[in-house]
Amino acid sequence: MGLRRPNEFSPVERKLRYLLRDLCVEWGHCIPPDDLERIASSPCITAEQFAEEVLRAEGQPPGAHSDLVQRISEFFVSRVGARTLPAESPEDE
Repeated sequence: MGLRRPNEFSPVERKLRYLLRDLCVEWGHCIPPDDLERIASSPCITAEQFAEEVLRAEGQPPGAHSDLVQRISEFFVSRVGARTLPAESPEDE
């Protein structure tokens, strides 16, 4: 499987990739490429799931760092504008 260009990603995947990049650059939470691909390809993910998956990719045991889960979840919400991706919108109803 070859590399895909950003315009080939779904809107959700694109947002998750940008979020993971920003988390790496700004906070130093840089995860292995395989984990990045797995997280970015999630069709639907909550802020808390995202945070847990990032920490799991860094080798942290589940539930070990509730303070980091909270901070990463808040980062997710501040960047995405919702607690879940894809966010439900009036057009979806």
